Amino acid sequence: MGKISPYNLGSVSVELEQFRDDVTNSINLGKVTIPVVTAVPNWNAQPMEMVAFWPASGGTTVYFYKNSAWVSSWSVTV
Repeated sequence: MGKISPYNLGSVSVELEQFRDDVTNSINLGKVTIPVVTAVPNWNAQPMEMVAFWPASGGTTVYFYKNSAWVSSWSVTV
C-alpha cells in the first residue's frame, strides 16, 4: 500500500473540513453501523434511516424509513 502524502488543512474552509469528516464517517472503512432494536420501530426518523429488529423469539428483520413510514426490507431466521 502506498504512502499518503501529507497535506495542510489550514488553507481550506471549515465547511470543506466538515464535508471531509462527513464523507469519512459515511465510508467508515466500508462498514455501516445499524442500530439493533428489540421492538418494531414506530418513531419518526430521517429518510432511509435503517434499523435491525431482533426480537427475543429469534430472527432479524431490517427496516428502512421511507415515505414517512417504516418498511420491512428483508428477514433472516436463525
